Amino acid sequence: MIVKTDVISFREKDLYINDESDTSELYFVSLFVNNVKVCPGDTQHVLEESLPFIQHIDLSSWQNNLMVDFSSSNYIELEKSIWYQYKLEGFDKDWISTNQLRLIYTNLAPGNYVLKVREAKNRLGEDMGEEIALNIVIHYPWYRSFCINIALVEKGKPVFGMINSVCDGEILWAFASG
Repeated sequence: MIVKTDVISFREKDLYINDESDTSELYFVSLFVNNVKVCPGDTQHVLEESLPFIQHIDLSSWQNNLMVDFSSSNYIELEKSIWYQYKLEGFDKDWISTNQLRLIYTNLAPGNYVLKVREAKNRLGEDMGEEIALNIVIHYPWYRSFCINIALVEKGKPVFGMINSVCDGEILWAFASG
């Protein structure tokens, strides 16, 4: 059995440096798809490298329940009540304030999204810190592809038999009935 552990080291005196140019870093830590943690090289094939180092993920239509953890390198302020704002562009209309470090989205429809997280210096969001973003694509299922939908209603009538079409470089096969 292999046990993975994480270690963080720092010098306590470095935590109290009051230099405005030395800002904290906000980053995505981990991703869960359908309540299963996703890691580089696992059987879900979502991440090629660790989440903090990527800006884009591609998901299948059935991989539409997401939990995303994020964190800040500001370990002093973590003891206080830091507020964050997040927004999933393509889903949320406005920024949402939270003091939690986990974001949860369920039953997302296929489409293109951008998950944005930023540090708010207070709950009202009057002073913003760094912002991070993660592009998310949830693909349509094969039967909802543009080519298949056209083939099924060609000339206003249902198509019978086998449909063979090329869509986005993939050959799609399906049986249609009408």
